[in-house]
Amino acid sequence: MNSKVDHIINELKGKQSIPNFVALLFIILLLVIDFLPYFESMEIINPQFLYLAVLNLLIGIYFFFNTNLISNEILSVLKKSYVFKIYLVFIFLCGITIFSAKNTSLVLTKFTEIAIVFCLFINLSILLKNKLDIFYKIVFVICIAAFLQSWQQIYNFIIIPRNASIINLLGNMKGNTGNINILAASLTIKVPFLLLGIIHFRTYKKWFSIIALFSVTAVIFLTGARTPLISLFLIFSVYTIYIIRENSFTRLAFTNILYLIIPVLIAVLFSNTIFTKSADKNRYASIGNRVEKFNGEDESSKARLTYWRNAIIMSKKKSSYRYWSWQLSG
Repeated sequence: MNSKVDHIINELKGKQSIPNFVALLFIILLLVIDFLPYFESMEIINPQFLYLAVLNLLIGIYFFFNTNLISNEILSVLKKSYVFKIYLVFIFLCGITIFSAKNTSLVLTKFTEIAIVFCLFINLSILLKNKLDIFYKIVFVICIAAFLQSWQQIYNFIIIPRNASIINLLGNMKGNTGNINILAASLTIKVPFLLLGIIHFRTYKKWFSIIALFSVTAVIFLTGARTPLISLFLIFSVYTIYIIRENSFTRLAFTNILYLIIPVLIAVLFSNTIFTKSADKNRYASIGNRVEKFNGEDESSKARLTYWRNAIIMSKKKSSYRYWSWQLSG
């Protein structure tokens, strides 16, 4: 994989337009969102979207005054992109809901948030065009962000405050993400980059990526969130298959797989040690306990299934009502 990336990098040399440091700076500023304070807001999502809007504005101003640096190919690339087309359809469908919504202000707020993310997607597409040569720099930046984000949570369990309750510490894990499940999802997104760093980097960067992987997976396990557990299993399975496919059953493949698995095993032991001190028999009993509840028999899963079932029933009734209204009016 590294040789293929190096070959593409050599082909792209001399075709760069926007300076690399601008792209890296934008990525760093984007990752800062995980460390923003609440600014006395009731929900962290409000400062976060305001921050993203400001970032979009700043990079938009930069593009306006440096149009000559923007790749001429970006427009054709976006036109051919199925992701871009699907995103546009999604925004259109979200936009037309304003005509049937009872809470217009809520629709406008959420539509604005979707538009901000769409602008962010466009800006990243422009910035990262022909920037494969800084790919592993971006990977290392993400490794640093993931380590800092996860260490903020692990620190509370390594140096436990006097008279602190373990169950309260576990329940209050959310960082600057809003809630415990979003924290787990935010860290899970960064795991593939950590795996790339472990395989590609050498010396201190490799060991730092390994420590970051331990920290991130430990926090994910401590959250007790089940969807990230499934995601981790799929990510590691796909990556293990890829390593074996590229290197066959060689010593290098076996070593690389060990580099990925050992930090996770240590994270499992660390998390279960914390769970044994929590005296909780439900969410924070053990990682194995959470895995066993994937069958949808626990109260949380039953409640969600009920909500989804009722939503489908309501949608069918609403669709049927509109259909007959249209038939009668016609």
